[in-house]
Amino acid sequence: MPNIKIIITSLLLSALLIGCGSHEQVVQRNELVYIQFVGMHNGETIIIDGAAPYKLMGGPQPDNEADFKKNYIPVLDSFTINGKEATKIQVDKGRHNVKVYRRNDETNNALLTAEEIINSDNELIIDKDIYIASGTTYEFEL
Repeated sequence: MPNIKIIITSLLLSALLIGCGSHEQVVQRNELVYIQFVGMHNGETIIIDGAAPYKLMGGPQPDNEADFKKNYIPVLDSFTINGKEATKIQVDKGRHNVKVYRRNDETNNALLTAEEIINSDNELIIDKDIYIASGTTYEFEL
């Protein structure tokens, strides 16, 4: 009888030790933060935190190199998501002010500075303060 108790105790102890183990996992979060614009792009101009403007696809581009270097607003590439045109801009995490202007006439926004865009006849369609945490994308519908 004592041998059976020793065998059962040994088996239970072995099963218990086999069942115990450790599992180590590393989770790496994406620290990148984006502002995304979705919808039909018609050459809208984007100003984030009052910095240099960006332009969504569409509208005229500067013809000569001097205008290109002096006042050119970078045109952002777009992609299609769920059948809609979208553009992403990488920003730092935290608080941001986003302004989007749409041309009311045939003004060539590609040749205007941010101040000239703000003071021109362009329509302000988005003016919003946002907070973006790490690993997120804030989306605006145009």
